[in-house]
Amino acid sequence: MRTTFFTFAILCFSFYCFGQTPQMIDNLESFAKVYGYVRYFHPSDEASDIDWELLAIYGAKKVERCKTQEELKKALLEIFRPVAPLIQIEKHNKISFDSSMLVPPSLNGMKVITWQHLGLGMGHKNSIYQSARLNRKQKFRGQSTFGSVFTKIPVQKYAGLPFKLSANTRMIEGGGAMHLWVRIEDKNSNRGFFNNMQDQPIKDTEARQYEITGTLDSDAESAFFGGFLSHGDIGELDEFEFKVLLNNEWTSIFNEDFDNPSDSSLFSFEPGIGRYDSGIDGYKFKIQKILPGDQALVISKSNAIEVGEVATAIFEKHAQIGECIKKDINSELACIIPLALYGDDNHTYPQVPQKELMSLKEELKTIEKSHISGSNLYVRLADITITWNIFQHFFPYSNLVEVDWLSNLRNTYKNTYNDHSEYDFLKTLQKFTAPLKDGHINVYNSKTAHKEAHVAPIDWEWIEGELVITQVMDSLPLKQGSLVKMINGIKPSDYFVEIYKYISAGTKGYMQHRASLEALRGKKNTELTLLVEDFSGRQETLTINRSMTVYDHFNNKHARDVHKEVAEGIYYIDLDQISMEKITEIMPELEASKVIICDLRGYPNGNDGLIEHLLTVKDTSDHWMKIPEIIYPDQENIVNFKPYNWSLEPKSPHINAEIIFIIDGRAISYAESYMGFIDHYDLATIIGQPTAGTNGNINPFTLPGDYRISWTGMWVEKHDGSQHYGVGTLPDITVDKTISGIRENRDEFLEKAIEIAKEKTRQNGSIKTE
Repeated sequence: MRTTFFTFAILCFSFYCFGQTPQMIDNLESFAKVYGYVRYFHPSDEASDIDWELLAIYGAKKVERCKTQEELKKALLEIFRPVAPLIQIEKHNKISFDSSMLVPPSLNGMKVITWQHLGLGMGHKNSIYQSARLNRKQKFRGQSTFGSVFTKIPVQKYAGLPFKLSANTRMIEGGGAMHLWVRIEDKNSNRGFFNNMQDQPIKDTEARQYEITGTLDSDAESAFFGGFLSHGDIGELDEFEFKVLLNNEWTSIFNEDFDNPSDSSLFSFEPGIGRYDSGIDGYKFKIQKILPGDQALVISKSNAIEVGEVATAIFEKHAQIGECIKKDINSELACIIPLALYGDDNHTYPQVPQKELMSLKEELKTIEKSHISGSNLYVRLADITITWNIFQHFFPYSNLVEVDWLSNLRNTYKNTYNDHSEYDFLKTLQKFTAPLKDGHINVYNSKTAHKEAHVAPIDWEWIEGELVITQVMDSLPLKQGSLVKMINGIKPSDYFVEIYKYISAGTKGYMQHRASLEALRGKKNTELTLLVEDFSGRQETLTINRSMTVYDHFNNKHARDVHKEVAEGIYYIDLDQISMEKITEIMPELEASKVIICDLRGYPNGNDGLIEHLLTVKDTSDHWMKIPEIIYPDQENIVNFKPYNWSLEPKSPHINAEIIFIIDGRAISYAESYMGFIDHYDLATIIGQPTAGTNGNINPFTLPGDYRISWTGMWVEKHDGSQHYGVGTLPDITVDKTISGIRENRDEFLEKAIEIAKEKTRQNGSIKTE
C-alpha cells in the first residue's frame, strides 16, 4: 500500500517530537524566500497552474530535515524546477545565469510574458487589486467565503413579540459549518436583533432541527433570515419555519420545505441564489431530492475557475526579457530567477519536462484534504510561509513599521512547533502579524470561532491609569465606575500586556478599543474572576460568566441619541447611526442651526454625503489613496502608485452652521476617509482623541486550514501628503475621560462639544456667514 505524504509526516513527527533546530529554521527560511520569488514573480505557465497552497505544505516538509547545504539545494531544485525550469540555486561565488537560455530558436508568434501587480490580486475579478501575467489569459475564482440564501418577510404587526426560526440542517462534506441567521430591521433599514450562530456552528453530518430564538424589536419592520455554508464543501437546509408567540401560542408566519420550489417565496426574493448560481463567486445552490418525496436545498462550494481575456498591461512598465533577480537565500546559497519569458499561444519557453511536472503534481495529490488543518505542523509552516511572503512583497507600509520581518518569520517558525491545536495556531498567526500595526489585520478561523464568541456582560476602559467598569449589561452586583484591581489573580496592567501581543493596531486609542473587548472574550459560560473596588474603596471578589455574544455586547453599549437639538441653536447627529436619507429629511433643521455637533466615535452609516453639504469648494485632493505598481520582489524599485480619490463637490443646500466633530480611537478606515476631508478643508473644530490610523481597502486572503487574514493593501496618506498610517486624524482639542465622569454617567466628550458650541454661539451671536 502506498504511504501518503501526510501519513508519513505524522509518523515521522511522532519520532522526532523534540522540536526544531536552528538548521531546520534556516532551511524553512530559505524555502520561504524562494517560494515567494517563484510564486509571485516567475511568469511560467507551469508556475501559474500549480496549487501553491499544497506546494507550500509539501515544500516545508521536504526541506525541513535537510542536514547540509547540498541537501537543501537539491531539495529546493526538486520543488521549484518543475515549475521554474531556468531557476538557478547555487553557492554565492558559483552562481551565474546565461540569458541566452531565455531565447527560443524562433521568435515567430512569441510575446513577452511577465507579472504585473497592482497591489496583490487574489484572483477576484472585481477587486481593486489585480495581479496578471502580461499576454496571458487571466483566471478568476470565487471571492465569497460563505454561501448564503435568505428571504425577507414583513413583521411590523408582530413587533415586540418573541419569535423562533427553525430549520433542519447538516454538513454533508468538508470542514466548514452550516449556520442559520436572522436580522431584524426597522423602516429605515437600521439593524436591530441579529444572530448568525457564530457561537454554535453546525458541523454534524446528521440532519436535525436547530433554532434561533429572540424578540422582535419594538420598531421592527422586516425580518431577513436564512442559512449559509461557511468555508465548507457541501451543506444542506430544509424545513424552514418562522414563528411568533401570538396570544400565548406559537404561530407560523412562514415555512418552506423546498418540495415545491417553483412557487417558493424563499427563491422568489433571489439574493444569493441567481446572483451566485454560476459558482464563479464561490458557491452553488441546488434543490435536490434527498429522500423519496422529500427535497432540500444543498449549498456547495464551487471550485470553478473563470478564464478571462488576455491581459493587457495593467500599467505601462513591465520587466523585459533578460531581467532576472539574484537573491541570497541563506549564508551560502543564492538563487537567480528570470522575471520575463517568451511565450506563444500554447506555452512559455522553455517548457518544463512533463515527467518532472507530473511527478511533482502526483506528490501534491498525496496530501490528504482531511489532514489540512492548523493541528498539522506542516500546514502551519506553510501558512507562515505564505503569510510572510504576502507582507514581504506587498504590504505598503513596510518602511513605516519598526519590525524585523525576517526575524519575525524565524521566531514564528520556532514558536509554531509548540502549537498543538488549530486554536494555538490562530494565536500564533495573530502574534505574527500584530507588529505590523495595521488596524485592519484580523485573523479568523471558523473552526475555532466558538472559543472567543462570548464575553462577560460588562465593558471597561483604562481611565486615569485605572481599569474602570464603564458599563454593566446584566444584573450583576457591580457598579459603573468601579475599579478592577485583579483579573483572574493577575494585575490588570499585566493581563492587558498579554492581550496587546495579539492585536495589530496603529494608535493607542484603537489598541485600547480592541484590547478592552478581547480581554473580555472567551468560550461560552467560562468565567472571569475580578477583584473590584467600589466608590468607598471597599474591595470584593466577583465571578462573572461569559454569557453574552460579542454581537449582543456591541448592541448593548451605551445608547446615543441618533439626532436631536441639545440646546437652543445647537443640533446633534450621531454619524455612527444616522442614515443619509435621515440627514436629508432633517436638512431644514440642520440649516437653521447655529452649531452642529457630529459624533464620529465609530463608523459612519453610509452618510458621507454630508461632507458635500459642508464643502464650499470642489475637492482637489486627487491622490490621497494609492495602490503600488509592483514588478520586482521585496518592494524594490516600486514602479509607481495608481491614485484614487472621492472627487467630492459642494452640494446644495450648503450648511452654514459652525461644525464640531467628536472623534476617538474607534474611528477607523471609512471614518478616517470622512475625517480626512473635515480636517483638510478645515470644515469643523475637531475634539476628542486621535483616530485609529488605519485606512484603505482591505485585501483578505485565505490559508490552508481555514484561516483568513485581512489587511490593508492600499497606501493612504493625509490630503496634504503627510503620514496617516499609525497617526490618524488628530483632534484640535483633546478630551480625556475621568473616573468621576464615568461614575456620574456623563458623556464628557459630548459635554465638551456642547460647551464649545455654546461659546461659539455667544461669540458669533448668529449663524456664521461666509
